[in-house]
Amino acid sequence: MIAGMFTVSRVTSAPCDRYGKRCLRPEKSFSRHGIRVDSSRGVLLNRRWLGGTVEGESSRAGEVAAYTSNTDSLVGDPEVPTVNFPEVLITIATLMCVVLAGPAAEADELFDNPVFHPGPDDGTPEGWRFGFYGTDAESFYEPEGGHDGGGAVGVRSRGEGERGSWVQVIDLGEGRHLHMTGWYRTEDIDAEDAATVRVIWWRDDSDDRHIHSVHRRFSSSEEWTRFELLLPAPDDAVRAKVSLFNFFQPGIVWWSDVSATPAMASENEAVRRWAEEAERLEGEPATDGGNVLPNPSFQIQAGQPDAPDFWERGATGSEGYPVSSSAPPPDSVEMHYQTDRGRTGERSVAVECLSDAGRGAWVTQVPLIPGPWRFEAWYMTEGMDPEPRQGPVARISALDENGRVILYFYAYGSASEDDWSHLTLDFDAPPQTVRAEVQLRNAWATGTVHWDDTHLGTDVERRAQLEREQAEDERLLPDSGETLAQAREQV
Repeated sequence: MIAGMFTVSRVTSAPCDRYGKRCLRPEKSFSRHGIRVDSSRGVLLNRRWLGGTVEGESSRAGEVAAYTSNTDSLVGDPEVPTVNFPEVLITIATLMCVVLAGPAAEADELFDNPVFHPGPDDGTPEGWRFGFYGTDAESFYEPEGGHDGGGAVGVRSRGEGERGSWVQVIDLGEGRHLHMTGWYRTEDIDAEDAATVRVIWWRDDSDDRHIHSVHRRFSSSEEWTRFELLLPAPDDAVRAKVSLFNFFQPGIVWWSDVSATPAMASENEAVRRWAEEAERLEGEPATDGGNVLPNPSFQIQAGQPDAPDFWERGATGSEGYPVSSSAPPPDSVEMHYQTDRGRTGERSVAVECLSDAGRGAWVTQVPLIPGPWRFEAWYMTEGMDPEPRQGPVARISALDENGRVILYFYAYGSASEDDWSHLTLDFDAPPQTVRAEVQLRNAWATGTVHWDDTHLGTDVERRAQLEREQAEDERLLPDSGETLAQAREQV
């Protein structure tokens, strides 16, 4: 009789149905209590077993404990010793279904054939098609060329004007965040950003199905390199067209073992943190003095590589226009997302100008309402001796409901080599303001400006004072029927 604890010391591949999309269900259901995972040897992520040791307290004799989505919690009595049962043979199918038992018995993989097994007809991976976009891009497929010996697909471009990708359209289901992982490597590519994942969100299958697209680009690497993305889906998106690109760079990009799963905030810490920050971008902003900027210290990086979530690289554009997120910084500017340098945390952003002709900015937009506001940020300069009103500059643009600029507000810093300095800006957002664009700039100064710990909040005292004055102005005067403000206008 099996009782107490059980240990599985070796895990191999589980038998699954069509190309690994769903795990086979068990013949019986199991208790959902008492599992724990040795995360140094394996982990449960989004209901998929990724290898390692499972330990759990059985619910009764002959039954083993099943799934929990929180791999950091230890459920059950940690003082109970582990008992090994070498005489017990647990089949791989049963083991996998133990992990996935209960309501989450089926894996949430959205790709058909995510591991690029060959199809029955032409030897290419079933479920995937190749797009060359009117160029001479060339497709490759190696059934055993992946990072772990599985399948791999490749795209060769012979010139900078060519691009190609392996494509699949997936249904999103109920998930509002798409969690993607996979492996890539490059051959004979010196330039950056050749390996690119593009996701086009679709609302349906009509001619007007296209909502918008996102691109995530990765640095060239001759070795197999793992990537991970967390992409928020638009509210009306029901499908996603995923493309694995070589984007306009001579050489080959290889892709292997890709995965796409719906990520829910209750199951994924990164999604939970992302969702909390995203709430700042919905509805009217808080007026209690709290920070309305998302990811203000740049610590969250779940949805895009090489950049903090909710912030974009951008050229600062011509005066009179807000930044365009589609306009890249000029060649004279380099944008940095630093994961080992920060004022209070480990991360910050920087804008480096290679000459006095360059300027660039890290940019975000947030809802805003008219009234008094205070912006604060910390900055540090490096290798810089700027002229007045150049170098470290913060700009706030008040935008109307059509995205047009109503008014600009600037805060200027001076050189602060190797020491963080505090920058503040008090401003009154004019009537018709519905949004604000925040730019953290290096403007026309050779050298680097580092930015961290931003804050945009209402000036509580001034707002309360203005509200008292407005209430007084609206007070009716005795016997006249006029407000105090109307009476003042007649004087």
